[in-house]
Amino acid sequence: MLKHIFAQNLVLEPQTEIVINELIAQAQSGSKNAFAEIYNRYAAAVSGIIFRFTQSRESSEDLLQDSFVRIWKNIGSYDPAKGSFFTWIVRIARNTVIDHMRSKEFKSQQIQKHFLFEIYEEKALTDNEDRIQLNSLVAKLEPQCRQIIDLVYIWGFSQDEVSRMLNIPLGTVKSRSRNAVRQLRKMIQS
Repeated sequence: MLKHIFAQNLVLEPQTEIVINELIAQAQSGSKNAFAEIYNRYAAAVSGIIFRFTQSRESSEDLLQDSFVRIWKNIGSYDPAKGSFFTWIVRIARNTVIDHMRSKEFKSQQIQKHFLFEIYEEKALTDNEDRIQLNSLVAKLEPQCRQIIDLVYIWGFSQDEVSRMLNIPLGTVKSRSRNAVRQLRKMIQS
């Protein structure tokens, strides 16, 4: 589900693509000015993607900065044969967001505030029809199963992490997750 949030791509004019490729080559050679231009061209799009995921302006700004620091440090590893530059930077941003959400600091904030369900419901109201439909189906699940689906599939925590967070056995997390997915499949098919 999270993949579709990050699956957007920019369609570039041929001339623009040539300019981008030149900027990438210059940035790979260490040009900070070229990298600044890359930032200027892509920051708004990447920020929007991050914001759709976090729903927090402050977190989005921090994660955008962290993402571009990672992009700068790893720009030498970009290989156009493996995909577009935009896809590459979005993957880095996605990983930055996921790393942040898996961090102990983020988890403790979320657990202390008990915002998991409220955040999910807010996201569903602002996202596309598929998310709204999925949200209505997830809302029909038992609260225990909804919580597992939310933590595993929306927030990206591993089942083991969820087990520790909720202080329930790993087997219980797995069985609730399986049951919830089965119930959702039945609802979708009917």
